Amino acid sequence: IMDPKLVDMFRRVDKDNSGHIKADELQAALSNGLGTPFDITCASLMISLFDQDNSGTISCNEFGQLFGYITSWQNLFQQHDRDRSGSIDPQEFSAALAHFGYTLSPQFV
Repeated sequence: IMDPKLVDMFRRVDKDNSGHIKADELQAALSNGLGTPFDITCASLMISLFDQDNSGTISCNEFGQLFGYITSWQNLFQQHDRDRSGSIDPQEFSAALAHFGYTLSPQFV
């Protein structure tokens, strides 16, 4: 059973009420944090990653999976953005890599 909040979010993104979200609808719903439109190529790629039936769109269930994926990445980013600047500086990046078991020289990072 889908979270009713996710179903509501899906319906708000599905502007044409088709029951599926297209790349342009996803693009319009996403924010890149820079005040510029979200890249349509990225939105299309996100659709293709979760489009299980190869329809070129995502259903409500597929949207739920995409939302979970985005949320996981946001949480990971926030975990490593220690100074809450909204970006990952070289020290934070090195710490994140170390967290995942990678030790690279400062010159490489």
